[in-house]
Amino acid sequence: MPPRIVESYLARMADRSNSRLVLLPDFDHDCCWVEAWPDLLAR
Repeated sequence: MPPRIVESYLARMADRSNSRLVLLPDFDHDCCWVEAWPDLLAR
């Protein structure tokens, strides 16, 4: 998903205290999520 779409969504949220945008170059819907998920959750 393009970052600008997520940024637009976040800008409209009343409470962003539990939200964050993390950009991961070279990731897509198929690549790398399974391996990276534990680290992403720990952030």
